[in-house]
Amino acid sequence: MICLTVDVEEYNWPALRGKTSPDLGSTKYSFEGNKVLLTLFRRHKVRATFFVTGTFAQAHPEQVREIRAAGHEVGSHGFVHHYRNNARLNIEADVKKSKEVLEGILGEPILGFRAPQVQYSPRILKAVAAAGFAYDSSLHPAFAPGYYSRKDQPLAPFKPVKNSGLVEVPLAVFPKSRLPISWGAMRTLGAWWAIRACRQLLEQRITPNLYVHSLEFVP
Repeated sequence: MICLTVDVEEYNWPALRGKTSPDLGSTKYSFEGNKVLLTLFRRHKVRATFFVTGTFAQAHPEQVREIRAAGHEVGSHGFVHHYRNNARLNIEADVKKSKEVLEGILGEPILGFRAPQVQYSPRILKAVAAAGFAYDSSLHPAFAPGYYSRKDQPLAPFKPVKNSGLVEVPLAVFPKSRLPISWGAMRTLGAWWAIRACRQLLEQRITPNLYVHSLEFVP
């Protein structure tokens, strides 16, 4: 098995680089990208996990219900898509609110969480555990520049919080070099890159956990 996950969020990538854009905060790109992915997944009989921000869910509750009705899992991607270098953010409140919003829309428990920008820290993990999530999927155990480099972390699922049942499901990377597979790497280098890495992980009995952004599927 290979896990395929999709991050669904408001557009704030320029702001994370200190830039501005008239589309900052817009949910239209993820909304349109989800349409593409739902059609693609239906055609190939694929089930995925969509990690959705509370902001997006409040803007498009009908599409969140459509994703779930199509047989996909819905997880939380925080309430706002801005965890990195956001001094004003109350992480505990944001994590809890994201779960409440999604559960209010779907009427069922939300089990999984992925932090925006795959931020990974003891504080976030404790907040995720306290909010009642069953698993987190924010760890990117890669050899990569800047915030995404955590090459010394485990490749397989483990429990990151002492005295908690929370399970961490790491994102897939090449098992030896720890080079990243998903997102920009897969889009830039092509499918062969991800396929090669997945084969190496499967040989070690590690389930590859890939991720993309729905907004990557629109111009």
